[in-house]
Amino acid sequence: MHREIVNDRLKLMYHRLVVRRLARDASLIEDARKVVAQWQEEPERRTFVGEWDSLLSQPPDHICRLIGSRSQDATRLRLSSPFPHVERLRIGDEAIRRRMWRKALLSAR
Repeated sequence: MHREIVNDRLKLMYHRLVVRRLARDASLIEDARKVVAQWQEEPERRTFVGEWDSLLSQPPDHICRLIGSRSQDATRLRLSSPFPHVERLRIGDEAIRRRMWRKALLSAR
């Protein structure tokens, strides 16, 4: 199994969990904006920073539709997502991370 496919599935799974959290607490978007603002201060700023800055200024339902979709743009953006850097969205439980990895591996087969 190609590791990139599994990683893409894992990122999709994680972002679909984020979508559920955003539906209950849209203030998490502001936390992601803070991460992007920190990235903007870095001298080696990448093009994805501007894309995320623009996306996070959209209405929450638009953000949720994009980050939870299987589109090529969503897959590309998930590679540089600020959401895993948001403290309240981190998955600290090793057992949960392993379970997600196994599920991603199985769904990629």
